Amino acid sequence: MTFLRTSKARADHLKSEIRNHIQMLLVEITGNQKAVMNYKNYEKDIVCRYSIELIGWTHEKWANPSDLSTSLPPLQKLLDALKSGECRFIRLSAAALLERKKEYARKLDAGEITSRKKRKDAGKKRDCTGKKKGQGGGEADECDEEEEEEGEKGDEDKDEDYQHSKRRHIATHSEPKSSEFVNSDDDA
Repeated sequence: MTFLRTSKARADHLKSEIRNHIQMLLVEITGNQKAVMNYKNYEKDIVCRYSIELIGWTHEKWANPSDLSTSLPPLQKLLDALKSGECRFIRLSAAALLERKKEYARKLDAGEITSRKKRKDAGKKRDCTGKKKGQGGGEADECDEEEEEEGEKGDEDKDEDYQHSKRRHIATHSEPKSSEFVNSDDDA
């Protein structure tokens, strides 16, 4: 770490090391390469989902390492604890997991913690899903029909529509622009 000249650079480096080490430990204990640490929703996304808990956190504040202070000694202490195994993930017993889930549900009902809001249009069919403008194999889809009904468009929109129709024509055109084989005089 001697190559890092400023205290801020050293702190950023330590935070990165802490984050990487926690991520490595999470993947190791879950066996899921796509597991991602979530500090904000730790109880729901880590404890309840994977039946694990992080013990031995040495910093006074529980937060994403990016949000921790730039004071070097607490960051170094946390990194050392992670490397030594003092701070690690452990598996929860079925009884302990059930207790944690009940406590989480109680806090959620009491309003002590909030969950992510549900979409207003959840459960309803949404228009134009799965297709971007200009894709559709030459057939006009619902999105294109709605845009045509919008009325008069400005010059910029007309140029953009021309480009999209040109792309659609090129995408559906079956013949190549050049021949597949080129005759040359060298073959004779």
